[in-house]
Amino acid sequence: MAETVVAVLIFTLVGTAALTGLSATLNVGSKAESQAAAERLGRNQMEYLFSLDYRQPPATYPAVSAPPGYAVSAVAEGLVLNDPNIEKVVVTVSRDGRAVLVLETLRLME
Repeated sequence: MAETVVAVLIFTLVGTAALTGLSATLNVGSKAESQAAAERLGRNQMEYLFSLDYRQPPATYPAVSAPPGYAVSAVAEGLVLNDPNIEKVVVTVSRDGRAVLVLETLRLME
């Protein structure tokens, strides 16, 4: 009888440890997937941005479509060295209202 209780206790502890490890692995995988999606969106927005006409800062560029829960914005924040031909553009990818990725680039008027 005591051996059975000890065996059940050991199986319970091993099962709990295995489920805890599995849960941690799934959480890390979910975060990595979220970050990868944000990076793809940011790169897509940057590529799309360079296909659009130059806008004098401050300006907002149209955003690429994003999956549910995500939002993308692209803003020309200002001129670099007061040169009207160079603008600083900031692309922000948000998930559930919280910024998860911010990319900055300089854009030259052609």
